[in-house]
Amino acid sequence: MAQVTLEVPRMLRDCIDGRPAVEIETERLDTVADAIRRRWPVLATHVFTEAGDLRPHVLLLHNDRMTRWMPRLDVPLADGDRLAIVQAVSGG
Repeated sequence: MAQVTLEVPRMLRDCIDGRPAVEIETERLDTVADAIRRRWPVLATHVFTEAGDLRPHVLLLHNDRMTRWMPRLDVPLADGDRLAIVQAVSGG
């Protein structure tokens, strides 16, 4: 298991006790949803659908690379990798 830093936007920090980032342990990028769901189920409901897919208004970055455009998500994670949740904000 890799020790990975998960950065969370301000509007979702109340789901993780107000912290800007937390450490999670997971093996691959495609298992991140399960790892988050186990430790922070409320955060998971804001970020992932019940099927485990990212919600349409949410992006997940892996070491500053947007995962939405990656051809596969079974990418192994390494200690020290960074994941960042980014939520789209719109308005008028």
